Amino acid sequence: MTRYTKKPVTVEAVQFTGDNWQEIQRFVPESVRIYDMNGFRIKTLEGEMKVNTGDFIIKGVKGEFYPCKPDIFQQTYIREGKTNVKPKACPFCGAEEITFCEDGPFKTMICLMCGAKGPLGHNDSQAVIWWNGRAVEE
Repeated sequence: MTRYTKKPVTVEAVQFTGDNWQEIQRFVPESVRIYDMNGFRIKTLEGEMKVNTGDFIIKGVKGEFYPCKPDIFQQTYIREGKTNVKPKACPFCGAEEITFCEDGPFKTMICLMCGAKGPLGHNDSQAVIWWNGRAVEE
């Protein structure tokens, strides 16, 4: 079996609370929304899908829309520019002196002891998550 890591992709999303119909109407085009006696559905690339209260509606990289359960959304995405996750120790030398570094338009983490760099992220949050993904578990 070959393992794959999801590429860092920034998406737009709105969580359906049941009370934010105006926000949903601004975010999801009318041609994609379907209202009926059972509530609210959206047209996706895979067909029509029901949107339940609490679900996130994601606008994908090609402009498509799809619902996502809140637990899956929280495991998969992090709000851009927001993180309370701290970087783990360096997987190469074990040092805890890790800091952010800009690499062109991207952010990465760098070990101040051995100079190891983490994978590139679009923001601080992604940089920490990608760094922690390769750090040695304690």
